Amino acid sequence: MRKVLLILLLASTNAIAEPTLKLDKERYDCDDTISAGLLLDSEIRASQGVQFRWIAPTGHTQDTSYIEGNRASIEYNAWLKLNRPTGASLISWLEPAAGLLNFIGDWKVQASVDGNVVVEKTFTVEC
Repeated sequence: MRKVLLILLLASTNAIAEPTLKLDKERYDCDDTISAGLLLDSEIRASQGVQFRWIAPTGHTQDTSYIEGNRASIEYNAWLKLNRPTGASLISWLEPAAGLLNFIGDWKVQASVDGNVVVEKTFTVEC
């Protein structure tokens, strides 16, 4: 009985030690601002910096957010706002996805600490 309890305790401790990347929801509209929050554990600290990489459905990096490292900080936040190309907003009342077709689909946001990807999250953009 004591062995089983020890194994469960170790598994529980390891699960807490993972960095967490949170989004406020899983599905977004083309006009939404997408926020991501990275929570680090006591084992991982960003001495050099934290990077958020926003990867579009096409596979290319749409944007990168970089925050300088701070060994005292355990929480980092970044956001992404999709912008229509010039002129597309004029017809967006007819076609909500005007100028944003490459943005519709499944996205990824990767969080890196000191150059190493520590966690990745998927979300969907719909118009």
